[in-house]
Parts: sequence; C-alpha cells; structure tokens
Amino acid sequence: MFDSMRSDARALGWSAYVVYAASRALCRLSRGRIELLMYRLVAQPIVAQPRVAPGRGATRAEFKRIERDDPLVAQVPRPTKVIAQRFVDGATCYGAVLDGGLAAFIWIAERQYLEDEARCLYRIDPTTSAVWDYDIYVRPDLRAGRLFGRLWDYVNATLGSSGYRWSISRISAFNAASLAAHRRLDARILGTCVFLAIGRTQVSFSSIAPYLHVALNESSFPTLRLSPPRGDYERGARRNETVT
Repeated sequence: MFDSMRSDARALGWSAYVVYAASRALCRLSRGRIELLMYRLVAQPIVAQPRVAPGRGATRAEFKRIERDDPLVAQVPRPTKVIAQRFVDGATCYGAVLDGGLAAFIWIAERQYLEDEARCLYRIDPTTSAVWDYDIYVRPDLRAGRLFGRLWDYVNATLGSSGYRWSISRISAFNAASLAAHRRLDARILGTCVFLAIGRTQVSFSSIAPYLHVALNESSFPTLRLSPPRGDYERGARRNETVT
C-alpha cells in the first residue's frame, strides 16, 4: 500500500496527492455531498510546425471546423442543450472525421470560459494572443493512435493563422496522464486552484487573484484572469519536435 502511495505522490506531486486523498475521504464520508477539486491552469504554445510527422497516423481522417448546422453535431456525445449553449456562447468545435463519423473533437473558446465542474469563470487577458481549449474527446478505439495529435496540429495551424500564440486550459491535478501529456506539449503552469463544495456553498483557493472566494449560492463564483506567459514563446516553440 505504501509503495502505491509513494508512486501516486511522485506522479501527482505531494501537494496534489494530499488533496486527492482528502477528496476521496470527504466524498466517502459525506456520501458524495462534499466535493474537493484541484486544477492546474496551464498554457501551451501554438506552434507552426506539426508535432505529428506528415503521413503518420489516421491519414484517412478529415479535419474540419464543425458548424452548428453540421449533421456531425448530432454525434457529439454531450447533452443537446450543452452543445447549443456552447455555440450561443461563441465557442468553436474542431473535429476529426473518419469513415463518415466523428472520431475526435476539441472545443475552443475565446475571451472566457465558464467552468462546468466547479463554479468559476476563467477570463483571458489579453484576448488577442490566447484562447481556451476544453472538452477534448477521442473515440475509445482510436486513443492509442496519433489521431488527436493530427487534430491538434490542424487546430494549431488554424489558430496560429489568426494570430493566437497560446492555448490555455485547466487540468485535474489528480490526472497524472493528462499532466504528462501537456508537459510533452511544452505546457507551462500558470496557477493552481482548489474548490471545496458543500451543498450550494463553495469555497475556492487559488494562486491567482482573488486568491480566496466564498460563494453561498449557485449564482456566485470567482473570476480568475489568466495571462499567457510572456517572453519565452520562441524558446518553447523551438523545443517542440515532430513526433515520428
């Protein structure tokens, strides 16, 4: 048991592991009435060169922006109301189409993103250099391949042509695999936030202002203003190598 604990702590970092252990204990003792979440807020550079070498992986796939009236929207495994609201909010969906079906997708939001697990609004500043990426999905039978890498290259090229240099997102601090995947994309940690929800009451702690926020009802939430890294984009871009 102790070997497993040490392995998990090495993968997550001791601070995240302690919060993870507390989260599981609180959920179990409260029968799900208390929830403790911890996120890393990260920014990864939008680079010009592809990370997946041309001709490698899912070469038959078509990559495209999926508009709200596209029949493929019906294949997005999310509630219809959620998808409709995303389009109303101005979000963009990019997908990979394989054999006529939606095989993978990623959503991009400009300016801001309203958290869908905790109550929090992430606002990007300046809006001209960064976007927010979320809800990344790859069909289970294709997750071992390079399909998502090809899709991300397509999104990178599209966003880069519009002048964006960074993509910001939040990752569960308890998800070691996702954290490792973002490190391979040269992601930089912008901050950390923790949310403790007890019924309708939410207490949030973050390394970004306002640092501490107490919400007593569902209409109250903190706003975290996120700025991408400055001055090191070119170094980050050079460190990224094509995956072969």
